[in-house]
Amino acid sequence: NLYLGKSFSDLVLTTKIIIIGSLAYAIYVSIRSIIDAYHVRAINTINIFLSLSLFLVLSGMIVLMAKQYLYLAYSFIIALFMLGLLTLFEIKKILRRMDNASLR
Repeated sequence: NLYLGKSFSDLVLTTKIIIIGSLAYAIYVSIRSIIDAYHVRAINTINIFLSLSLFLVLSGMIVLMAKQYLYLAYSFIIALFMLGLLTLFEIKKILRRMDNASLR
């Protein structure tokens, strides 16, 4: 308390919430280069735009409902998981196409 102040416990909770999203972000970072190598179109950019849009919509709703700032961290985590899931779905489609091409 002396070193970090009285608001330290609030920051620890926020940090724990954001660390949960690091798993989804790690999935995105580790797999995005495969998507970039396979596609000519900017699929990663579309995925980022979709997850950013979700974050902005959720954040706007939170601000309009005058909820606590902690809910903004939750909306950030939801957007990160959407980005990770979109990346995984795209990799699944790429692997399916490659498998079908190798069977021919």
